[in-house]
Amino acid sequence: MSNDRLNDLIYKLQYLERKQEEYARNMKQLREEIQAFKKDSLVQESQDQPVKQQPKPVSELTETVEKKQTSTEQPIKKFDKLDPQVNDRFNDENKKTSTNSLEKFVGENLLNKIGILITIIGVIIGVKYSIENNLISPLTRIILGYITGISLLGIGIKLKKKYEPYSAVLVSGAMCVMYFVTFSGYSFYHLYSQSVAFILMALFTLFTVITALKYDRSIIAHLGLIGAYAVPFFLSDGSGRMAILFSYISLINFGILAIAFKKEWKSLYYVAFGATWLIFITWSITSYDVNDHLGKALFFSSLIFLTFYTMFIVYKLVQKEVYTVIDIVMLLANSLLFFATGYLLLESHSSTRDFTGLFTLLNAVIHFIVAVIIHKKQLASNNLFYLVAALVLSFITLAIPVQLDGEWVTVSWTVLAAVLFAIGRIKNIAPYEKIAYAIIILATFSLIEDWDQLNREIYDSNLKALWHTTFFTGLFYIIGLGSINYLYFNKKRAIPEFTITGFFHVMHYVLPSLLIMMSYVIFKVEIDIYWEHARNISSKTLTALYGGTRYDRNVTLLHDTWLLFYSFGFVALLAGINLKWIKNKILGQVNCGFIGFSILVLLIAGLWNFSELRDSYLDRVKDGYTSISLWQVNLRYLGITTAVLLHYLIRLHYKENYLGKAFAKPIVLFVHTTILWILSSELLHWMDFAGVSNNYKLGLSILWAVYSLGLVILGIWKRKQYIRITAITLFGLTLVKLFFYDLTYLNTISKTIVFISIGALMLIASFLYNKFNKQITDESEE
Repeated sequence: MSNDRLNDLIYKLQYLERKQEEYARNMKQLREEIQAFKKDSLVQESQDQPVKQQPKPVSELTETVEKKQTSTEQPIKKFDKLDPQVNDRFNDENKKTSTNSLEKFVGENLLNKIGILITIIGVIIGVKYSIENNLISPLTRIILGYITGISLLGIGIKLKKKYEPYSAVLVSGAMCVMYFVTFSGYSFYHLYSQSVAFILMALFTLFTVITALKYDRSIIAHLGLIGAYAVPFFLSDGSGRMAILFSYISLINFGILAIAFKKEWKSLYYVAFGATWLIFITWSITSYDVNDHLGKALFFSSLIFLTFYTMFIVYKLVQKEVYTVIDIVMLLANSLLFFATGYLLLESHSSTRDFTGLFTLLNAVIHFIVAVIIHKKQLASNNLFYLVAALVLSFITLAIPVQLDGEWVTVSWTVLAAVLFAIGRIKNIAPYEKIAYAIIILATFSLIEDWDQLNREIYDSNLKALWHTTFFTGLFYIIGLGSINYLYFNKKRAIPEFTITGFFHVMHYVLPSLLIMMSYVIFKVEIDIYWEHARNISSKTLTALYGGTRYDRNVTLLHDTWLLFYSFGFVALLAGINLKWIKNKILGQVNCGFIGFSILVLLIAGLWNFSELRDSYLDRVKDGYTSISLWQVNLRYLGITTAVLLHYLIRLHYKENYLGKAFAKPIVLFVHTTILWILSSELLHWMDFAGVSNNYKLGLSILWAVYSLGLVILGIWKRKQYIRITAITLFGLTLVKLFFYDLTYLNTISKTIVFISIGALMLIASFLYNKFNKQITDESEE
């Protein structure tokens, strides 16, 4: 690892040294120009102010020398006292810098380009007008066009020595005129054959490239490149000879890329790359014939890919240049375009459709050979090796789903994201890590799409929970995302600066959130599959027995119940892992929120589900082959145990300082609310079993009053005023229920019992207040 780091540092140092040498040359040139300017200024001032030579006495000479020595020893306070004219000139230049820069740009650059464009448009309009009005013969029109182009070319060459930028624009315009006139002579007037037009345009292209090298300006090379790519389309006769077209484009690419390499004009590489692949893809969409073009198309797509791939690798090796995100995108785009076009070409014919996996593996082999050469020969920094190695692994991974089943593409994205992230974080290569973030998001959406497809198939298939492809794909995704989270939060690794601030800082929360949510969903889906399978079986049985389409409602209740248990268990497991190992405060606080919400769901939805199961059991509603069993009714006690566990976890979080002291009282009150709620549910449960459910109003009122008394006792014993106040509040709610609800439905005996019971309990509570009055008063004074 230390050798890798040393190699990276050496390459970066060499790159900076090259830049430093370039800056040094520019600075030297500027110094020479400044010195020449100063020398010319001094000569001009000496000529404008001639000094008359007159003899001076020795005393005056001595005095003059002393003054000069004194003046040189004193610091210069203000520049304008030494040379007001020079200072005024510099002040004027400072004031007009922005104006002069804009004027210089418009006058020297923008005007000539607009002018040459207007001139070309004028030539086109003139030719068009002469054609429409038959003012001159076709041959004369073409000759005048060539004369115009040659005139612009001659003027441009003439002005090259003194006005090179202006000359370059004129020459560029001249070549545009030449291209247009040649195209017009062939296409509109048929003055010469296709071969003559091709030779002329090829010569113009060659001349344009030579001119670009002579002027050392990439814009002229771009013009030649555009003209070169346009030639076959200008001169096309509709014969559709794709081999000639792409042979010509390949030759042009070799020449253009050689120039781009020699002059370090990377923009030429980008334009050639985009134009070539655009032409190939457009041709594939509009003119491709699977019976005539399959082999040729595969050959030329491979040639295009290898041309740009070789150019990219060789350029990086020779220039020893540190590559950027753009370089990574270009390399990936070239590889993916080649793979995509090749894959679609093979898919287009039945005889080659089975070779798509082999083709994908061939992509991996190509990148593997390049990676081995780079590594063995130590031709470049490790960053380039890691990039090519990542492509190897990616295509090997892709070969599996391509050859076997498209559903497994999620696995490919996950592997690629994990590998790129590991390389980026371990080797401190930021572009890898940034790309990994995008790919893991793609993998997430791919897995969601897999689940959506599974959800559409679940009703018509016999899927078995925990034993199907999508489940194993999800597990693989969780392992990959888990490894990314492990590396991201590993304190032994240096944290990249770009993840601390800015846009990518959000991944600090996105990555763990994704891991938690997707881990929950993957098993939630399996629960759905299991109970949907049971629902289908019960539906078939009921339909066979009673006719029509029937469903067992108990299956839905059991599905919801077990889904609740799974959710509570997941929350508890997450909280336990954080308390034991992760110990993240933010996650701990989030877990407390999840736990509190889970308890509320258990009290509301969970206890309601348990009561529905009890009712089904008591009603003995049988469907002919199954019914709710007693152990399923007793699932309520598993729910109560879960509530105790969740409250215990909240207490642990409070003890570990995940929650502040302000939560102490709300936690205690939440515990008592849960206890009273569960006791009320248990009372109703056993009253239903006892067959006295009609008197549940009486029982609840007495229970609440008893619990209120218990809270009073607890509050006095623990010297907790807020508990006693809660007890009094509960007494008040019980009385409201008694007067506004119970009295409406209770008979006389029941009313008597409830009034006497609640009244007695309240009297006992009041007696306790009086008996322990001193203790309560002392507590208030404290």
